[in-house]
Amino acid sequence: KNKIKIEPLSPELFRDLLRRVCQEEELPCTPAMEDYIRGECLKHSSEGLRACFPTDLMKIIRGIAAFEKRTPTLDKRDVDEALKVYFVH
Repeated sequence: KNKIKIEPLSPELFRDLLRRVCQEEELPCTPAMEDYIRGECLKHSSEGLRACFPTDLMKIIRGIAAFEKRTPTLDKRDVDEALKVYFVH
């Protein structure tokens, strides 16, 4: 959205941002899922960890759950579906 160059985040900063976004979205995230999300984002992004990833992924997870008329979760199934939608190649 911005036309300002923003460098990729460090893994620690990405984790902190992900935790904050999950807390704001009221989606509990385990340390194992934090590691999984970070690893998958790194695997799919040649540009590194971007600050937009956590918010964008949580919005997709909420959107999918709303479409399916269920409560959103941060289980592997929901995260994988959001990753697949977000990182379309």
